[in-house]
Amino acid sequence: MPQKPDTPETQPASDYTRSVEGFTLFASGLSGPLAERFRLLEQAARTAPRRALTALALGWGVLLLLALLSDSAFGPNGFLLDVSAFARFAIAVPLLILMDRHVDTRLRGFLVHFTDAPLIAPRSLPAAGQAVITAIDRAKAPAPAWICALIAYLLSALYIINVKSASGADASSWRFTGTEGELVLSLAGWWAALVAIPLLGFLMLSALWRYLLWVWLMRQIAGLELRLVASHPDGAGGLRFLGQNPNVFTSLAFAMSVTVAGYILKGLSSGALSTEIYGWMMSAWAAIIVGLFSLPLIAFAKPLTALKVRTRLAAAARATVNQRAAEREIFGRNFAGWQSGDAEEPPADKDAVKIDEAAKKLSSLPFSRSAIVPLGAAALLPLVLVGATQLPFKELFKAAKGLLLL
Repeated sequence: MPQKPDTPETQPASDYTRSVEGFTLFASGLSGPLAERFRLLEQAARTAPRRALTALALGWGVLLLLALLSDSAFGPNGFLLDVSAFARFAIAVPLLILMDRHVDTRLRGFLVHFTDAPLIAPRSLPAAGQAVITAIDRAKAPAPAWICALIAYLLSALYIINVKSASGADASSWRFTGTEGELVLSLAGWWAALVAIPLLGFLMLSALWRYLLWVWLMRQIAGLELRLVASHPDGAGGLRFLGQNPNVFTSLAFAMSVTVAGYILKGLSSGALSTEIYGWMMSAWAAIIVGLFSLPLIAFAKPLTALKVRTRLAAAARATVNQRAAEREIFGRNFAGWQSGDAEEPPADKDAVKIDEAAKKLSSLPFSRSAIVPLGAAALLPLVLVGATQLPFKELFKAAKGLLLL
């Protein structure tokens, strides 16, 4: 069936639809400076699974090989028993690559919903389409990639600088060679410093940068003219579908938590971190993750609050007119603010009580608890598993469950 040509009425929607069809913030793999350095990643097949396998080999795989060659793979402080290294380089790195296309697909679905509903006023569609294009362009810009790479290598430099302060179990780990006080990085340690750690840092920072672009895009759309209605059955003006937004980033939250959990395990094992502080850290981390990935929802608090206020004010005005008319019909006059001969607005055919009740219940945030539970679980699970090495798992599970049900 041939497509109808665009008319002046459908042109804005068509332009927005075309920009959404090309929407991609995350599914770009490695780009910029690190892609140039890690040519193996660039030459790997374009599919995410093969990129993830290549990144796994470059990070954890090479470290394992170097540890085996230097006889530091086994033993109490060997590479194979380093849960922190496994979490960062064997779990977080591949996960940050594998999540890309899934995240983009879900985000694209949100953008499509805005027009299918339809929630964006026709005159605001060109601005919405331009905002989508701007977000895509910024995601592909080389400058942020360079900045992410620079920060990643600065973090790696701190890792190298801390060699002199290593002591105890650290001093005998696979990362170092020599005696305590005269430690130097082993071959595996240098590979971690120059390749594995920058790779993880770059992927994490790039993902967070792209997430912030999504937050920016939602703020731009929230500032446009939206066709919201207080009596919408979803209880959020028609925006409840956005409540699933935090759930989209469960993989990113898990990758972040896995990385943090590695450092917490180190602190618990060395005694530098008490169980009390660990408990506070669990609560704080869950709050940080939920707050961070709820930022796109907060952008819509202003239009929803304004809708609630305007709708209730209009409903109150309608109720005043209707009830005063009913009062005059029964008593022949109004008992307040009335004089004989005053002109009164005739009552409306329909009452606004139901609309006022709906506006009263209107949520100022398109929040969904069903989306927060998986996100919170992804944030807490790595920390619970780490804590289980030092504390009873039953108590930890109970505490984590309590945090998720808050």
